[in-house]
This record gives sequence, structure tokens and C-alpha cells, in this order.
Amino acid sequence: MTRDEKIWSTIKFTLLLFFSVTLLYILVCKYVMPIPVSVTGNTVQEINDAEAVLSDQQKMGEQMKALKTDIDSLNFDIQQTQRIGEIKDRMSQLQNNYRQHSYNTKYLYCMQAFKTIQAYFDIKQNLYWASKTKEDRKRILEELKTQIQ
Repeated sequence: MTRDEKIWSTIKFTLLLFFSVTLLYILVCKYVMPIPVSVTGNTVQEINDAEAVLSDQQKMGEQMKALKTDIDSLNFDIQQTQRIGEIKDRMSQLQNNYRQHSYNTKYLYCMQAFKTIQAYFDIKQNLYWASKTKEDRKRILEELKTQIQ
């Protein structure tokens, strides 16, 4: 073999080795050890979903504060059927948010918020009527005492 033939055979061998190693590397990377590109897309989607849930939680927190102040301002002594109905409708909207998202467990806080505000409303209402009944009993007791004397 001449020197030129030896150089060309070395170049051919080097090129063939380079292309073989490159092809093998591509196949190994693509099929044996996949690069997590698709996982990154899912992660970005999950982050966006989490941000949407967080902003929804903040809005619901503001709604809960508004509902609490409205419940505190209620006077159960006066017949306020329309206002109580409006408050109960706003309370049920908290629950509807969970239904709108197809009962997704990420939105379970909607049901918890609804149950919490409903319990708060019931406690306020029962506390008012219990204290009202106690005051009525004291008044009747005082009237009976004055009648006895």
C-alpha cells in the first residue's frame, strides 16, 4: 500500500467510526435513555394549573371575608328573608365552583369553604335565637316577680 492509500483508508475508517458512534449515540439517547423534554411540558402545565388554583383560592378568600361581614351585619330580629336568601345564594356559589371544575380534588377547598361559611351562618343564627330566648325568659321572669309582689 502506498502512502496515499494508507491516508485515505485512515480517513475512511475515521469517518465510518465517527458516523457509527454518532448513530449509536442518537439511538441510545432517543430510545434507551429519553431526554425528559415531554416531562418539562407537563411540568409547565402543572405550574400553570397550580397558579390558577392559587388565584381562585385568593378570590374565594375575599368572597369569604365579604360573606363573613355580611353575616355579622345581619339582624335576625328583623324579617330579612330576601337578604338572607342573597347571602345563602352567594354561599352556594362557593360550592358551585367545585362542581364547575368537574369535582376535581384540586378544588376541594371550595366545598370546605362552603361548609365553613354555612356553619358560621348557622352558629350566628342559633346564637342569636338562643340569646333572644334567654332574654325573653328573663323578661318573663321579671314580670312574674313583679306580679307576685
